[in-house]
Amino acid sequence: MLNPEITKGVKFIHLRRRGKGVGGLSHDGLPLARGGVTIGFKESSDKEVMTVLYTFAKCHDNDNFNKKIGREKCCYRLTGKNVKFLRLPIGIPREDIRSILIEAYYEEQKIFNRNINLEIY
Repeated sequence: MLNPEITKGVKFIHLRRRGKGVGGLSHDGLPLARGGVTIGFKESSDKEVMTVLYTFAKCHDNDNFNKKIGREKCCYRLTGKNVKFLRLPIGIPREDIRSILIEAYYEEQKIFNRNINLEIY
């Protein structure tokens, strides 16, 4: 169980693959049970700028996706040294922040030449 002080203010985005009907475990377009990503982020702001600390926790394609484990990994990583951050203008809508973080994940995967296709779940 995580310390409530670590999880305070942390928000999560869960991304999952969807079945396509050929070779997938789910043939009706529902999220697949295996693989996925959790993005954990925490916002803080001063008078002019909002800082968003964020990190990713990826579940291997052969492992069952587990939101709880993804959240725990993200929370611990947010307290570490390798956390990433964004500086954004004050007042940006939360949905825009979510979109920016999802795009950041996809950009990071492109750097490592990983072909991914995930959706918000």
